[in-house]
Amino acid sequence: MKIMSFNTQHCQNYVERKIDFDIMAKAIVDCGADIVGLNEMRGQGVHPDYTAQTEKLSELTGLKYYHFAPAIEVPNGGPYGNGFLSRIPILKAETVMIPDPEVKIHSRHYETRCILKVVLEGGITVLVTHFGLNPEEQENAVKTVLANITDEKCILMGDFNVTPDGGVLLPIRERLKD
Repeated sequence: MKIMSFNTQHCQNYVERKIDFDIMAKAIVDCGADIVGLNEMRGQGVHPDYTAQTEKLSELTGLKYYHFAPAIEVPNGGPYGNGFLSRIPILKAETVMIPDPEVKIHSRHYETRCILKVVLEGGITVLVTHFGLNPEEQENAVKTVLANITDEKCILMGDFNVTPDGGVLLPIRERLKD
């Protein structure tokens, strides 16, 4: 199985400064992935730029099974969160919210995040996440990931907003094989 994790930054082509589904779909198709975890995806909303992006990429890539998990609702926009594409049928999908920190210590932007938890035919569990930028957000994300890891056939993917050797990831590394 070939897997891909892709932060699409809401499918924006930064060279042309516009939403570009074709370039995003081409990157996915060129990778040849069987499953794709997507971060920073928009869902259908009131603003015209808020379309069902995960569904659109499903159509363009031929990865016919998909799910979108909203983490936040952007005012005057629409839902924003994680997506998933797959060649393998999805048996179950759920949005697991990552708790916001009770005390916000850092001055950087805080944003509510989630984990998209998918169970595929064959019993594979996939967790797609996007960690926050602040250490206390990342600690809550790690705890939520640990609570949702299955003992067998579990894939974790996403944008962790830390370096691969980041200490906050140690509890996850102790549970999963990288």
